Amino acid sequence: MGRDGKDFPPPLSRSHQARPAVRHTGRPEPAHAYRRFSAARTAAARQRKSSSLTYLGLRCPPKRPFSAGRAGRAACAGSVAYGGAEPGLEAELFREQLGRAGVDPDVRELIMAVIGPGAGVIAVVGDVLLFQVVGVQVEQVGYTGIHYKVTVVNPPGTSLGTIVSTLDSLYAPIVKNMLCAAATYQGAMLRRVWPLPPSPPAAEDTSRGPGLVAGELMPRQVAGVVSKFTAIAGRAFRGRAYTFFPSEDSNTANGTPSGAYLTSLDALASLMTQTHVIALGGSVTIQPVLFHRGSTLDPPDPAVPLEGSTTPIAGCRRRTGWGTQRKRGYFGRPNTPPF
Repeated sequence: MGRDGKDFPPPLSRSHQARPAVRHTGRPEPAHAYRRFSAARTAAARQRKSSSLTYLGLRCPPKRPFSAGRAGRAACAGSVAYGGAEPGLEAELFREQLGRAGVDPDVRELIMAVIGPGAGVIAVVGDVLLFQVVGVQVEQVGYTGIHYKVTVVNPPGTSLGTIVSTLDSLYAPIVKNMLCAAATYQGAMLRRVWPLPPSPPAAEDTSRGPGLVAGELMPRQVAGVVSKFTAIAGRAFRGRAYTFFPSEDSNTANGTPSGAYLTSLDALASLMTQTHVIALGGSVTIQPVLFHRGSTLDPPDPAVPLEGSTTPIAGCRRRTGWGTQRKRGYFGRPNTPPF
């Protein structure tokens, strides 16, 4: 009997001794029950981690890391999402499924030119997409990004792989024209960021290559700046995009961007204001917007945009001075290229 007058529970055998509380049931877990639960939890985590994509109602094989690159694409013989012990066979089966679904062969070829587990994700009206061009200089990575909202979709639909390939072909020539030859244009990346959960990314690296501006690299935190404006006043309705890794040849004697660099910035600013209609098989219309992570207040504050809302970009303007991004400087944390 305990001091409170109640019997103690009988002692547990060694095989039924308590394990760490994982289900929070309020009572000890037998060893075999804990092992079963632990195995089930591990299997569920693996399932979430390697979950397949859905493309036109078809199941795609699980992904492999982005580092597969061109060699991985060749080994997979055109598979959208890398994985499996026999990627060539998986690719053939996947192509056969696409053919039965009535997808045009040209569309298949473009889809298979991109990498990343999100290549086959289909854009839906209302989706907010984050597009980023990526540059690399030694252990630092630079990003220049803009959000697009899907406003029109015509069947059979358009994948993120198709969209990122098209946008990369528009942005790469401009960005490489501002990039120091000591840095590399890595490619472009696209993912859905709203509605939640976000999609895995699709990436395009066919334009990968060194920058086209000779000369020494400027400090890596130095960046060109493009300001984004909407039709609504206020700080919450403005944004900025930063370029990456300019050359000293793009800098003037008084420490401002050269005329050639400003011309390229003007071209980038103009491109960021354009609505794009991407037609290949089906078609999709994407409009440049500011994406608001905003307020979650209930009731909402009318002066603060709601979380997940967007505002169309009315215009972009390049700035005549240099900006800075300290996180990509020499004292910033090293970063790994995303693909």
